[in-house]
Amino acid sequence: MKALSDGRGVDIVYDPIGAGVTEESLRTLAWGGRLLVLGFLGGGPANIRSNYLLIKGIDVVGTLTPFKGFNIRVVGDYEDGKFQDYIGCLKYIDINGNPQCAQINGSPLERQPKFQVRVTPSYTVVPGPWGDVTGWVTYEHVGQRYEDLTGLQPLGTYYMLSAGIVANVGNNWQFRVQGTNLTNQIGLTEGNARVTGGESGVGGVLLARPYEGREVNVTAKYKF
Repeated sequence: MKALSDGRGVDIVYDPIGAGVTEESLRTLAWGGRLLVLGFLGGGPANIRSNYLLIKGIDVVGTLTPFKGFNIRVVGDYEDGKFQDYIGCLKYIDINGNPQCAQINGSPLERQPKFQVRVTPSYTVVPGPWGDVTGWVTYEHVGQRYEDLTGLQPLGTYYMLSAGIVANVGNNWQFRVQGTNLTNQIGLTEGNARVTGGESGVGGVLLARPYEGREVNVTAKYKF
C-alpha cells in the first residue's frame, strides 16, 4: 500500500478481520488516517500498540455492546502537531509593550489539543409497541491548547458532562430532554490567534471565548 500511494499511506482502512490484520492495517495508514473495525473474522480482536496511534495522529472510534440495548461509544484522537520549517521569527508586542520576535518552530498548532476523548454510554429500552426510549451520558475531556502561533498563551484543559433522554413515539413523534455542561465547568474554546502575545497577561490572564454554563432544553418534534 505504501508503494501504491507513493509512500504516503491510505486515509481509511475497513477491517472486518481483526487479529493480526488490524496491526498491519495500522501500518498502512497515512498521518491522520482512520481505522474502522467492522468485525473479527480472524478469530478475535487485535492487541494494538499505542505508539502506532501516537506517531500517526490517528482518530480512534469504538463501540462496545456488552448486552442488548447497552452501548458504550468512545471517540478520541491524539495529534502532536507542531510548526516546522518556518524561516525567520514572528514579531509581536509583549504585555509590557516591548517588541519581541519569537521562533515558532516546534510550537504546538494553535487551538489543537494533543489529546481529547469523548465517552458515551447509552441504553435503549422498548417498553411497548408504541416506541422506544434511549438515555445517554457523555463525558468529554479536552487537553491543553494554545491560542497563538508561539504557544505562549495556554487555553487550559477542561471536561464537560452532558446527558439526555429521547423517546420515539409511533412513526411521527419524538420527545427529547437533554443538557450540556451539567456540572457547570469553566472551559475556553479559543482566543484571538491573530494577536500574538498581545493578549497574554500577568498570571496567565488572556482574552478568550468561554463555554456557556449549564444548559437544559426540552423539545417535541413531529416528523412528517
